[in-house]
Amino acid sequence: MFCMNCGHEIPEDSDFCPNCGKRVEQEDDRERTIVVGDEEDSPSEPEEPLYCTNCGQPLSPGDAFCMNCGTPADSEAFKSLGTSKAPRTHRGHRKVLVIGAAVLGVVCVAGAAGFGLTRLLIPAKVKVISGLKKTVESALDSDASMSRILGTDDMIKETKAGRSQHSLELSLPATGLGLDVTLLSNQKDQVSLSTFSPKWNSFGIDDIVLYQQDQRFYAGIPDAMDEVIYLNMEDGIDELSDSYLGDLLSEYTGENLADYFTPTEDLDFMEYCSDELMALYDSMEVKKDGSQKLTIDGKSQNCTQYQVLIPGDCLVDLFEAMVEYSADLSPAVELALRESHWEDFIRSFEIEDMELTMCLDKKGRLVASEGEIEMYSYNSSTPEIIAYDLRLLGGGNPSDQIELDFDVEYGLASGSTTLERNKTYDKDSGLEDTIEIFYGGSTWAEYNFSYDSESGDWELSCEIEGDGIQAEGEISDLKRGKAMTFSLDDLSLIENGQIDESGLIELRYQFGDLEDKIEEPFDVEEAISVSDLDEGDLENMTRELIGSLGGLF
Repeated sequence: MFCMNCGHEIPEDSDFCPNCGKRVEQEDDRERTIVVGDEEDSPSEPEEPLYCTNCGQPLSPGDAFCMNCGTPADSEAFKSLGTSKAPRTHRGHRKVLVIGAAVLGVVCVAGAAGFGLTRLLIPAKVKVISGLKKTVESALDSDASMSRILGTDDMIKETKAGRSQHSLELSLPATGLGLDVTLLSNQKDQVSLSTFSPKWNSFGIDDIVLYQQDQRFYAGIPDAMDEVIYLNMEDGIDELSDSYLGDLLSEYTGENLADYFTPTEDLDFMEYCSDELMALYDSMEVKKDGSQKLTIDGKSQNCTQYQVLIPGDCLVDLFEAMVEYSADLSPAVELALRESHWEDFIRSFEIEDMELTMCLDKKGRLVASEGEIEMYSYNSSTPEIIAYDLRLLGGGNPSDQIELDFDVEYGLASGSTTLERNKTYDKDSGLEDTIEIFYGGSTWAEYNFSYDSESGDWELSCEIEGDGIQAEGEISDLKRGKAMTFSLDDLSLIENGQIDESGLIELRYQFGDLEDKIEEPFDVEEAISVSDLDEGDLENMTRELIGSLGGLF
């Protein structure tokens, strides 16, 4: 008979085709097999017997599979046993062997297709970019980040879209000034109320109240002024620009108010810079270059190494696009950039092609890189050369442990700088984070932060060449993402290595769920639109405001 899958001739008692490995239908199904020719056409026995060492079945020359159990011909089980005695055949286990071989084959094929083959098909360029992305993401969203510990992302989401209550008490002991702020927000109903209570020594200044209802924002000083003004955000900016107040502000700033304050909507960075990003990606050259052994989290690991070539002109184009994106995102930023003459700098800025080495760990994260950057600015013929060697050796988050050396050369001037970071976190004991920067063999800058999970105490210090700040406080009533009390008990200056004990700032902030309904702080029906204010209204409001402050002087 012949195999219905490939047409190869099969001996009558075969369970599998020796050519393609397809199972042969038996018993009742055998009538569907095709029989062609006579017995004389069957394959002759080999001069030297072959046996399958998996099941003991005799084999014929040219068989690609064992006709009994389906074992492939290129496996270790399929080999010549010479003229030795054939292995004992366990016919009773035939079905078990067949099922086991089939399952093993499926597992092997799935593993090769889903892991090995997929890894082979991923270009080196994609692996390197993905590795950089993974390292950045792990740094921003690590369990050891204070935003994750406190749940600040959830707090921000609740403030923007839910019900929340905030209070802030701020004082400057050296000046006698202080400020209490309360923010009640119910964004599900599009209502919020903010109250600002300035203080000076023992005197209290009248509260400034901001109230939002849908798209209208109201402002007033109820205890000092009769007038309440409002701005309709749907079209209020344009109306304000055409008003008397808008003319005054435009005259003072030299800019049209609408252009100055209205941000560009729906401006996506990846889409805005897509041409420059794709040009950079297409022109990059990445190739695998062996491996490098690194000690990560105290354990030795072989990391895959890549050689990377990045065209300098593509980097300059991307940098320019990023600056333009920032300018288009906010006209206020555009004004600041225009004043700084950034366009002149961009036109004179050049970067030579960069040749870098990058290493990825077993998780595909970037953990090491070294290379050299050569650039020219302001049409100078003297290059500034920066050579760097970076190691990211933290366990859960590579950037928890950093070793960075870089040398800078500019003409005859040169200098070497080293940065070291060591960050540890345990959910029961807390967090310790230290960064030191060495220049010329001595400490140039130092940063230290600690947080005790049990007591809630935290301390921060930051110094550059002996000058800096020192702060301490407490985090209490912490329900991650739902409630928190944060206190800054002292913020002091450090001068020439000595701490000024007088203290600059004291602060207390509380966050929690909104408990009560937000009531209107004044009669919004009597409010005046900002666009309707004239010179007389502004004079009256200014006179009332000055009168309320008269008791302070």
